[in-house]
Amino acid sequence: DQRRWLDELSREHDNLRAALRWALDGDEGETALRTAGPIWRFWYARGHMEEGRRTLEAALALPSSRAPTTARARALTALGGIAYWQSDFDTALRSYEEALDIHRALGDRTAMVEALLDVGETRAVKGDPGSAVALMQESLGLARELGDRRGQAWALWALGSARMFVGDLDASRDLLEESLRIFQEVGEDTWGWGTAVNSLGGLAALRGDPIESRRLILEGLGLLGELANAVVITGNLRVLAMIENQLGHPQRAAKLAGADAAWRGKVAGKIPDAFLPQGDPGEEATRQLDDDAFKVAWTEGQTMSLEEALAYAREEA
Repeated sequence: DQRRWLDELSREHDNLRAALRWALDGDEGETALRTAGPIWRFWYARGHMEEGRRTLEAALALPSSRAPTTARARALTALGGIAYWQSDFDTALRSYEEALDIHRALGDRTAMVEALLDVGETRAVKGDPGSAVALMQESLGLARELGDRRGQAWALWALGSARMFVGDLDASRDLLEESLRIFQEVGEDTWGWGTAVNSLGGLAALRGDPIESRRLILEGLGLLGELANAVVITGNLRVLAMIENQLGHPQRAAKLAGADAAWRGKVAGKIPDAFLPQGDPGEEATRQLDDDAFKVAWTEGQTMSLEEALAYAREEA
């Protein structure tokens, strides 16, 4: 029911703004934290990340919000999530680390499963896979101890991503496939399920299997549904453009790369570069096309809406 709930939050957004403004103006820290913290994925999915970040920062700065409570930890996690998608990894890491410290101090082992993973994943995309893997493994062990299947799936996904970042593609595939199996068994987390499929698609491209990569990436975007917002779609257009180069379709690659470049400048966030190690597909296409053919395809891509670009990517060459 992602779309239904996101639509409901869109309808109520002005009311939520009014409630948050009342809480911020009156130093009602608990209300501000408990209102802002849980809705960050709505702000992310519907393109309100700047507003969400300002609100969360204001809520966390209130004098009445300073106590190390669960509500503060969850709001810190929300701020970390938005900062992560804005590629502000320093802020994301500071926020996630404070949230983890609070959960540890409170003895909330259930919350620590996600908190450990948040810190580990952010360290990994910042280029510190060593300490990241230790935290991911701690998260996985705790999730198994608690019987948290969803937590296990996310930890395995993170470990698989970390192995991909250092070029261990076989180990990455095994971990990502195990993550996907658990997400499929759990069934209720379409964000996790779609992300695991999407990651396997990116991995297939690195392994030199563009046909399988294309199939998995498009399947993953379908599973993500409403959460496949402009940030996610733009990042995947880049991979899909690279795949078209691998398949010997440089004109299609140039068109998708043009759409990716145009939209990357418009959206308020992006997939971390660590997940996109394949280079610039536009530059690759220029080596296979003459200048006029490349310019025509690139310009056509630049004028596409995201929906048009994704529909084009779904077409068979």
